[in-house]
Amino acid sequence: MSKVTDTVSVDDGSDIFQYLIAEKNKVLVVTLIGIMGARFEVEMLKCLRELDTTDFGLAIVNMRDVSGCDNYAINFMAQLKKVLRKKSTDIAICGVRPSIKDFLLAQGVLSKTEIFNNVKDALLRYTSTSNKSAA
Repeated sequence: MSKVTDTVSVDDGSDIFQYLIAEKNKVLVVTLIGIMGARFEVEMLKCLRELDTTDFGLAIVNMRDVSGCDNYAINFMAQLKKVLRKKSTDIAICGVRPSIKDFLLAQGVLSKTEIFNNVKDALLRYTSTSNKSAA
């Protein structure tokens, strides 16, 4: 019998949720930091609202500094992808720690095809794809 864990964490001492949003040349990079959890709902909703007003062509979500998540992260990731998909079909999720990746994949909010090791790998993939389609 398998049990779905409702909390995934890495003990790195962080007890925060922060995000950074950067856009250049139609490439959006959203960096998530800390814990994706219900107690940070206000900050997570603020992130979604801010993204809803941002213009971009490619969205990259960098989760390298996400140290944990709970069941609320499932809802947040689904909403995040919905907001991003309104403006782009090209979404890359990068730097996800293995335990968090397994949790979110099992819940169906991540797809293996959108996961990359790092931002550079995602940029290379989408840059080479767009160059081929332009030729």
